[in-house]
Amino acid sequence: MNQKDRGRKQIQDSTFLGLLDDRSPALQQCLGFPQGNMELGVWNSPIGFRGYCQGELQSPILLGFRNTWEYFRILLMIQQEYSQIQWWFQTRSAVLQICTGAVLIPYPTTFAATSPSHLKSFLRQIEDLNSQKKEESSNKRSPFELILNQLRRKKSVVERRQRVSVSRFFKSSDNNDKAAKNEVVTKESERNDADKEGNEEDEMSSVDGELCSVAGWGRVKHFLQKLGKKADRQHLTLGSCGLTATDLLELASLLAFLPELQELDLSWNDFIGGALKALTVHLQHVSHLKNLKLSNCRLTAEDVTALGEALGFIPHLEELELSWNSYLGGNLSCFTHYFQPGCKITALHLVDLGLTAADAKALGESLKVLPNLELLDLSVNKHFADGLCDFAPQLNHTTRLKVLKMHLCGLRQDSIHILGEVFNFLTCLETLDLSCNKELAGSFKDGASHLASLKKLQSLDLHLCCLNQEDMEALTQVIPLLSELEILDLSANKNIGGCAEQMFSRLRFLPKLKRVLLNSCGISEDAYHSLVSLMNLVNLKQLDLTYNDTVEDEGWDHFFKNANTLKDLTELDISLRPSTRRDCTPWFSSLKTFLTGTSALRELGLHRWLLSGLQSASLETISKSHNIKVHFDFSEPAQKEQHVSVDVA
Repeated sequence: MNQKDRGRKQIQDSTFLGLLDDRSPALQQCLGFPQGNMELGVWNSPIGFRGYCQGELQSPILLGFRNTWEYFRILLMIQQEYSQIQWWFQTRSAVLQICTGAVLIPYPTTFAATSPSHLKSFLRQIEDLNSQKKEESSNKRSPFELILNQLRRKKSVVERRQRVSVSRFFKSSDNNDKAAKNEVVTKESERNDADKEGNEEDEMSSVDGELCSVAGWGRVKHFLQKLGKKADRQHLTLGSCGLTATDLLELASLLAFLPELQELDLSWNDFIGGALKALTVHLQHVSHLKNLKLSNCRLTAEDVTALGEALGFIPHLEELELSWNSYLGGNLSCFTHYFQPGCKITALHLVDLGLTAADAKALGESLKVLPNLELLDLSVNKHFADGLCDFAPQLNHTTRLKVLKMHLCGLRQDSIHILGEVFNFLTCLETLDLSCNKELAGSFKDGASHLASLKKLQSLDLHLCCLNQEDMEALTQVIPLLSELEILDLSANKNIGGCAEQMFSRLRFLPKLKRVLLNSCGISEDAYHSLVSLMNLVNLKQLDLTYNDTVEDEGWDHFFKNANTLKDLTELDISLRPSTRRDCTPWFSSLKTFLTGTSALRELGLHRWLLSGLQSASLETISKSHNIKVHFDFSEPAQKEQHVSVDVA
């Protein structure tokens, strides 16, 4: 047996030749270790000098060395795996290093261990470096150490404490006291590591959050750029953007990067109907949302059900717009029964939803948990009055209500009496809109007295309610009691012209009145003489007298001669109906005197009044010198078929 065969037999007798990391002996490159005569476990071979390990380490003592070697080899692999994030740390002036616990060893590092004594010395050097590093920079953390700790945090603290230190394989039997002392120090070090682990996890979480936030905000800006919108962290306005269900899915994935969002407007996007649930399940990421607008989105019952289920995610919601979603008629209860006590909603817009009597009842029941409601818009729900008896009594729960709009809700003669019974509870009501309910004719004869309880009412809109003379007589007694009234709209009630004189005479008791709209009211000649009473309204800013073709020229002349007392009047409109043409020559001089004497007027409407060339030039001169915008039709009296619309600013 030659020397080579004897060497092989010796290796077989003393070494287990198994696979090392799924590789056969003599085929694995030894990372981090110089090759040569390793004395134990590696036979002296020329191949060893060319970078290949010739066997597996033997001896129980050197198993510890093998573990150490594996540890550093894994660190090298981690360094390569995370090289893609080096740019991030470089921007923060960080130095990428290979980290082993609290020991920072510059890369590359070469280790040599040719005997157990050399190996023990090497491990002691590691422990010394570890202790020195802890003393010098106990409060410093390498950026790479944060990465390693995130990888380690999957293991529990108990598992880490049970992990056996490599140095236990080299305990000295000559000094048991020192070993015990080292064990105490090791336990204390492990406890310190466990305490620092929480802080490191928080640091890494903040780093991850920052990275995700930066990348997510970039996605948000890219999404908004495609729609021609500017990015805003608090306001997202995507109305009339032609959004589809696919866009809604993408938007839902971006909500996680908008934690500060307060307003979300998706109105007038017809193609997102039926897909709203894809968005509502992500509303938990925008818990500070205060304003949600979903008008005219063709929402279905499934959509509002999903929205109702998500109300718990947005507890700070204050304003909700669901208007012009006609498919919701008969299905409002799918949404309203999700309202919870303490709901913070202050404004609810439900215009043109096709609400039925059942919807009116469901909405009334939900008012019990909406004590903060300040605005309720139910306009253009023609069948809502069918359930008014179930809805109106519940208004006594909304004592903070300031705006109630029931324009075109199919109100009937008994509706004013039903609503009037709860007016005593609506002490904060400032705006009441009952317009375009033509069946209200005659209802104010007995119901007008209820309006007197609305002490803070500032705006009363009764236009196009087909009011008759009896209604006007009752309103004439009540309206002057509304001392806070600023806006009064009685337009398009053609039958009140005969009794308007008494109304005008009593408007002087409303010192805060700013806007009076009386267009198309069939005001008589006598009533126009009583318009002089309006001259006592020093705060009046807008006066609309359009489409009152029954007034003779003497009436207009009398009006403009006394109009100079309206010092704050900014807008005046006396235009005629489109089918009417009249000459303004009889009172044009009074008009000029009024225009030259006023300082606040900014807009004057004279449509369909015929002016000569000289008169139009005179108006143009006055408008330029007094900064008044005049709207009139230019035409010579002899050429009534030629009308040119001219706006002089």
